[in-house]
Amino acid sequence: MKIGKYIYHRVARNMPCPLCERKKYCLVSEDGEYVICTSVQSQKYWETYNGWLHKLNKKIDKKKIVKTKTYKPNQEYIEKLFYGKYIYDKTAQNLLATELGLPEEALNIFGVKTADCHYGIPMRNEKYQIIGIMKRDLGGNKWCEKHSRLGLFLPSIFDIKNEVFVCEGVTDAMALKSKGYNTIARPSATACDDMVVKLTARNKYAYIMADNDTIGIKGAISLAQQLWIKSKIIIVPKYKDTRAWINSGTFKNKDINKYMK
Repeated sequence: MKIGKYIYHRVARNMPCPLCERKKYCLVSEDGEYVICTSVQSQKYWETYNGWLHKLNKKIDKKKIVKTKTYKPNQEYIEKLFYGKYIYDKTAQNLLATELGLPEEALNIFGVKTADCHYGIPMRNEKYQIIGIMKRDLGGNKWCEKHSRLGLFLPSIFDIKNEVFVCEGVTDAMALKSKGYNTIARPSATACDDMVVKLTARNKYAYIMADNDTIGIKGAISLAQQLWIKSKIIIVPKYKDTRAWINSGTFKNKDINKYMK
């Protein structure tokens, strides 16, 4: 992948990110001098690549860099692929719903389908066009279909006028949707802010659900500062994320309602 004048490659199992040590998502320049990290922040954030640019004090050995093939985003191809390749399989849907601790209907509302022993969840832009497909398996591993672009996870029915809850991750949005709330999700705490801004422009109010960690809170603050409508940040108490909170059995609708105007 060429970014500016440098070629970048995805990190891998045998070449983790030198900053956050993750084995996926981050990018390393071919000369081993620069890193675009999806976890460790810097003053230079590139939304297109969902990460922060860093110049390393010590270059990575070029021999350790795994060269990967990249694919340009192709909206028309992705949309045709999703409707042509992915199907609804009730047995598979039940397995994932059980794994996530969610009702099957919550998965259906966000368009979850199956193909080739994995699940596909459509990512959309603010016009509801499918621009990417997030793939995942029952083990929780996630990756994207070739030619995808990061986008929002949107329900089949979205209320564009009343309050909206913006979640960090699609399973959080599914969990909160199952409790009766109007939800959408970003693929991470720092991605697709521009799409959220445009999509929610006519909503009455936005509640941003933030995971109780540094990235989640900073990402929520950044989004709140960009929104055209009034908003409030709700930090998930105690638990890893919104889904874990709801699945814990301690969640009550009044816990959310007390934040609402």
